[in-house]
Amino acid sequence: MISSDLHGGNVGGPVYNLGTVLTRVYGLTKMPWHLIIHKTIVEPIRILHIPDNELEIREGIRADLTVYQIDNGSFPFLDSKKEERTFQEKITARYTCIGPYVYACR
Repeated sequence: MISSDLHGGNVGGPVYNLGTVLTRVYGLTKMPWHLIIHKTIVEPIRILHIPDNELEIREGIRADLTVYQIDNGSFPFLDSKKEERTFQEKITARYTCIGPYVYACR
């Protein structure tokens, strides 16, 4: 399972958001994105025993979700020791959907 582990003790960094954590996992392990996403979404669902019918996205049912995009380039990140590491790909939240509302992420 992969989690952001975002809490009051590290909200100022180096853990800023889930995308940053997932980018670091990819950059450090070269684990394929589909496995990273699986460990981020599917594994917690399995561990928490959330039934499939609570995960459906369909008309008339409230859906809270985030749409991510994978970008290629050169992206520097600071680790917990304030040492810079550069990764060639990063995943970034683009939209957050809460019920009927869609918000562009900054």
